[in-house]
Amino acid sequence: MNDEIITLLDGLMDMEENIYGIAMVDGSGQVLWQTENWDLSADAPAFINAWNNNASSVTLLSIKYMIVENTPERLIGTNVTGKGHIIGASAGPNKIICYINPVIGPRDALQDIQLQCTKIAKLS
Repeated sequence: MNDEIITLLDGLMDMEENIYGIAMVDGSGQVLWQTENWDLSADAPAFINAWNNNASSVTLLSIKYMIVENTPERLIGTNVTGKGHIIGASAGPNKIICYINPVIGPRDALQDIQLQCTKIAKLS
């Protein structure tokens, strides 16, 4: 993977302190890169499938998230028992999946995520 992309992904957690985990996956859900604290290898294909099929929920690491927004550009999910949020964003042919601090709203980190995804898409 391109070192510039890795730098942008690492920088995302520096930009937004409420992002607790990041993964970059391809269109089939194969993990291309992820933070050490968040292993989505087993769940990423189901996440992509849920996104592509407009599912009402998705489970990552045994936590169920209700999908509150699903567009080709992004997917936003929230756990109704307060265990956090997920944001998926398109980055060229790939997707960035972020785990968001449960004490903030899921959209609070969206702008920084989309900004980095735009930069990553140009490098992909």
